[in-house]
Amino acid sequence: MSRDRKVIVLTPPGRSAIATVRIEGVDALLDVCRYLSTRKGNPVNITPAARPILARLKLPLGGSEEVVLHAASGECVEIHCHGSPLLVEQIVDLFVQMGYARESVEAWIDRTESDIIAAEARRSLCEVLTFRGVQILIDQYRGALKGRVEVVQHLIQTKNMEGTIELLDELLRWGELGLHLVKPWKVALVGPANVGKSSLLNRLVGYDRAIVDATPGTTRDFVTAVTAIDGWPSELCDTAGLRQPQDPIEEEGVRRTLAVADAADLVVLVFSCADPWSKDYDSWRERWPRSLVVYNKCDLPAAQGDRPAGLEVSAVSGHGLAELEQEVVNRLVPVVPSPGTAVPFTDRQIRLLRQTRDAVLRGDYSEAEKHISTLLGH
Repeated sequence: MSRDRKVIVLTPPGRSAIATVRIEGVDALLDVCRYLSTRKGNPVNITPAARPILARLKLPLGGSEEVVLHAASGECVEIHCHGSPLLVEQIVDLFVQMGYARESVEAWIDRTESDIIAAEARRSLCEVLTFRGVQILIDQYRGALKGRVEVVQHLIQTKNMEGTIELLDELLRWGELGLHLVKPWKVALVGPANVGKSSLLNRLVGYDRAIVDATPGTTRDFVTAVTAIDGWPSELCDTAGLRQPQDPIEEEGVRRTLAVADAADLVVLVFSCADPWSKDYDSWRERWPRSLVVYNKCDLPAAQGDRPAGLEVSAVSGHGLAELEQEVVNRLVPVVPSPGTAVPFTDRQIRLLRQTRDAVLRGDYSEAEKHISTLLGH
């Protein structure tokens, strides 16, 4: 098997409308043409750099599949086919049997991309969940982050502490957002039992993900659902109701709810408009002071007595849900970067930016230069 002959699946795993398989090697075009035919069974020859053509590709398990092919050169051919995983694997196997080595898309990116930040952006683009994330990552791929980091490097070389710290702080302010372009924000729905947290989760994601039951304490195993709120990837978690546990199982459920909420990016405290406020609830607001207070079941008669301010919603009618979604976004992403903004988006980048900042504050410009060079891949 030649190391110079590669077959790479460029599209993510799983079912999709279209998949792309890339064939690289000295005789890649000739090898592909051996298995091509027209609809009438006639041989097909592809001219490098010509427009894509429609043809049938003979499969190793028998039969053939209609595909679109484009030959960038005699050594590189891309096959665009139906996104069925079974079909994609058959095409890959066809070329593996011919001596091509299967290469991961991550390895292909690292091999073909000389700019480390651009390579990281391309890898993240394979995993990004929303179009907002795509837009920001494309800016980084095109050099937005690299350009600002190179300015930081110049400021370090001139020992401009004030300018360096100011620019590093500008970059680091986007770090949390950058990490959540691929990894969803975690939003925990927390509150007493039977206030409609499961119904609210279902309404927010647009389908029945959580089991809804009138019996208090029904939710014992956490239910999560990944969705997009105003274009930002978010993982909603429906937790067990907080109350005085009646048995060891409920006690464990409460313990796990507290742990999930403590680790969340945002806690949404859900109460019922129809229930009176309890002093026990004050301890939850103290535990999560940045929580968002929501009163569900606003279509029922409101209970008497004072209670903290919060959004009133109805998971049944949909009242107030648009306002709730907007407030969630306001808490998670209070400021949206403008197009072209430099946004660090990996743990590696953010760690090196922080180490650079610490070194500059110590006056250790040699160490700062080392960290910033590592970030740039030098």
